[in-house]
Amino acid sequence: MQIICAQCSDTAEKPDAEIKRQMKNGRRHFFCSISCSVIFNNAKRANAKKDVIKTCPVCMSEFQTKTGAKSPTFCSHSCASRGGVTEFQRETARKIGAKNLQHGNIYNTAAGLRKREAPKYEQVRSFLNERSIPHQFEYPIENAVGRGIFDLALPDRRLLIEFDGQYHESVSQYPRDAEKDLIAQTDGWQIERVAVDAGVVIDYDSIKHLLTT
Repeated sequence: MQIICAQCSDTAEKPDAEIKRQMKNGRRHFFCSISCSVIFNNAKRANAKKDVIKTCPVCMSEFQTKTGAKSPTFCSHSCASRGGVTEFQRETARKIGAKNLQHGNIYNTAAGLRKREAPKYEQVRSFLNERSIPHQFEYPIENAVGRGIFDLALPDRRLLIEFDGQYHESVSQYPRDAEKDLIAQTDGWQIERVAVDAGVVIDYDSIKHLLTT
C-alpha cells in the first residue's frame, strides 16, 4: 500500500497488513521513515506545552518555562543542585564535617566549607561588599577551649554571625551550640544567631539590624 508521509509528504510503500492493523488500532498518521515519525511526534508534544511563569524555591526569582512532565522546578543548575539536597543529606554532611573538624586541619576544613556554601551567602556577600565591610565566611577559631568554624565573621566589629537552620531547634543541638559559642567568647567575640530557612539563599535583610550599632 502506498502512503503519504505526514511529516515530509513523500510517498512510500508499506505492507497492506501493517497499515490495516495500525488503522484498526486508531492510527491516522503514517511516515516514510522513523526519523520523520520522531520529528512529527516531538513537534506535536512541543505544541501541546504552554508557557508558564514559575518561582524558583531556592532563590525565589521568577523564570519562564513550559508545562509538561519534564518542566524544571528550579531556575538554574546551581539552584537545582542546592534545592535537590535533602535535609538528611545536609545532616550527613554536617556530621562528616564535624568529624573532619575534630580530627583534621581546621583551616582546610573551613576552606572546603567556604567553597561549598558560597552560593547561599551570595546576597549577604554582595551587601557587605557594597558597604566595604570587612568579612569572612566560614571563619575558623582554635583555642584552649576548643575549635569551631563560624558562618560569618566581621573582624572589625569582633562579631560572629551564625545562620541557624531548623535543625538548631533540636534539643540535642543546644549544648553543641553553647560549646561553640564559648569557644568564640573566650577569644573576645560576640555571637549573634540568625534563624534562616535551610536550602535557600540567605537574604541580606537578615543581618541589617546587626550593623546599625
